[in-house]
Amino acid sequence: MAQREFLGDFPAGSVWLPLAADPALFARPAEARSIDIAYVGSDNRSAYPERARLLDLLRSRYDNVSFGRASPQEMGRLYSRAKLVFNKSVRNDVNMRCFEAMCAGAVLLTDRLHDNGLADLFEAETFVAYDDEHDLMQAIDRLLADDRLREQMGDPGRSPPHRSACRPAGETVFQLGRIESRAAGDAPVRLV
Repeated sequence: MAQREFLGDFPAGSVWLPLAADPALFARPAEARSIDIAYVGSDNRSAYPERARLLDLLRSRYDNVSFGRASPQEMGRLYSRAKLVFNKSVRNDVNMRCFEAMCAGAVLLTDRLHDNGLADLFEAETFVAYDDEHDLMQAIDRLLADDRLREQMGDPGRSPPHRSACRPAGETVFQLGRIESRAAGDAPVRLV
């Protein structure tokens, strides 16, 4: 189950397995942060009207933005060059963009998610949760004006303990499989 808020809808013993990002997609070392705000994803107005409205607002207020669709490799390059990554969840979801921004070392700007695990995955000092467009604009203005603060917030996402954002979820699946295998009396599984 990728979204913790739905875990209670599944049988006992079900586990929360958050999404993750592939660290191979992000430049190491980071490229120069030449894009103020990046967003990779859909801005379909009929499916995501609030997200489209916020993207329009950002486009009208900030010149140095990169919004739209991209391949995973292009997304990795964009986010590695971005100072900030914008997110507007669809249904209170901790989506891939959260992990990708952190793994790229950019500061994540996300709408405030309620009881869905974001605060369990990342320390509050490494991302900004906004409540409305006023909060969002204030956060962007503050972060774009303060390189040091932005770097302090973004850099931890690229290194332990936040590297869990970058660790493939398969590692957790492997651990669960090992537990299940031992319970069934099988020989321990080895990760090669």
